[in-house]
Amino acid sequence: MTCLAKYAKNPALSVKRHKQWITLNYQEYFDESIRFAKSLINLGLPEFAGVNIIGFNSPEWAIAFHGSTFARCIPVGIYTTNNKEICQYIAKHSEAKVVVAENRQLASKYFDLLETG
Repeated sequence: MTCLAKYAKNPALSVKRHKQWITLNYQEYFDESIRFAKSLINLGLPEFAGVNIIGFNSPEWAIAFHGSTFARCIPVGIYTTNNKEICQYIAKHSEAKVVVAENRQLASKYFDLLETG
C-alpha cells in the first residue's frame, strides 16, 4: 500500500479564508497537483523548464510547486518582497516559461517581460 493510499483521507493542507477553514486531504492535494502538472504539459512546457511561483504560504503555492515537479519542470520560489527588477532577473536566469502569482500586484512585477519577451 502506498503512503497516498494509506493516508488519502487525512488532512494535508488547511487555510483560513473568509473566517472559515478549508482543508484538503492528501488525495485532494495530490489530485490538484497532478491537475496543475497536466496544465503545464498541455501548455507545451519542455522538461526542466522554470516555473516561478510568487505568493504567500498557501495550498495553491504548494500545489504549484509539487505540480511543477510532477511535470518535470523546475519550481522556483520567489520572495514576495522582491522588487520587479529582481523578479525579472530570476525569471530570466531560471529560464521561466510560466509565472504563478498569487494576485495581480505580484504578477505586475513580471509585466515588463511580456513586452520584451
